[in-house]
Amino acid sequence: MLRTLTPILFFLSALALFFGYTDPAYQSTLGIRSKIADYESAISNSDAVRIKRDSLRDARNAIDPTNLDQLQKLLPDSVDNVRLILDISSIAAKHGLTLRSVKFGQAVTESSAGDGASLGSIPVGFSVSASYDNFLSFLTDLESSLRLVEITNLSLKTTTPTAYDYDLTLKTFWLKNSYGNI
Repeated sequence: MLRTLTPILFFLSALALFFGYTDPAYQSTLGIRSKIADYESAISNSDAVRIKRDSLRDARNAIDPTNLDQLQKLLPDSVDNVRLILDISSIAAKHGLTLRSVKFGQAVTESSAGDGASLGSIPVGFSVSASYDNFLSFLTDLESSLRLVEITNLSLKTTTPTAYDYDLTLKTFWLKNSYGNI
């Protein structure tokens, strides 16, 4: 009887050991292997991002600094209200105009691209007094300047037979980059 009972006891203890310890330990290593695969995937993704960042930085460094300055003026990466007013004021001064009643509106995010950058805008309002020809020349120079602006509102009042008061509202844009500078 003991001869037949001993193999059965060993078999049952082996089953208990397998299901009580070996199988749960093996199952926990499967979870760890899954985490290891996730980490390896994250490392390979970060390597790809690092390579892309380096190639973009090299491409940016290859751009002529003069062209880069012009591009920065066309679509800056931040709002610089003082620089904007100085640029517009210098254009106005060429035509004998002086900016008055300068007002800034609330900055707005216009649209978002999938690449982490979005276009922001801010309305700027001001008044000038000028003849029609001087104001038209001012608008032409403003249009051909490097700074990207969109005229959203224009009104005029007659002050003298040859001069008008112009109230002008325009919108200027900047590139909002959520990744920071490369």
